[in-house]
Amino acid sequence: MELEAEVKGLRLKLNDLINKRNELRQKAVNLKSQVQSLSSQVDGINKEIDSLKGLIDEKSKEIDSLSKVLDALYTKYREIMVRLKELKVSRQRGIQLKVLEERRKEIEEKARRGEPLSIDEMRILYGEFDVT
Repeated sequence: MELEAEVKGLRLKLNDLINKRNELRQKAVNLKSQVQSLSSQVDGINKEIDSLKGLIDEKSKEIDSLSKVLDALYTKYREIMVRLKELKVSRQRGIQLKVLEERRKEIEEKARRGEPLSIDEMRILYGEFDVT
C-alpha cells in the first residue's frame, strides 16, 4: 500500500510535470509566433524607413537645385538693382544738366540784354559750375 501510494504520488507529479511541459511548449509556440509577427513588422518598418530615406534624398536634391536657382535669381536681382540705381542717378544727373542748360540759356539772354550777372550766374555761364 505504501508503495501504491508512492506510485500514485509519483504519477500525479509526473502528470503535473507533463502538463507544465505542455503549457511551456504552448507558450514557446505562442512566443515563436509573436516573434515571427514582430519580425515581419520590423521588416515592413525597415522597408518604410528605406523608402523614406530615398524620399528625403530626393527632396534634398530638389532643395539644393532650388537653392541654386534662388541664388542665381538673387544675384540677377542685385545686378538689376545696381543698374536701376545707376539709371536713376544718370537720369537725375540728366535732369540737372537739362535744368542747368536751360538756366545757362536764360543767363546768356540776360547777358545779351546787358543786364548785370551774379557770381553764380557767371559760374554757370562760363562752365565753372559743377553738377554732382
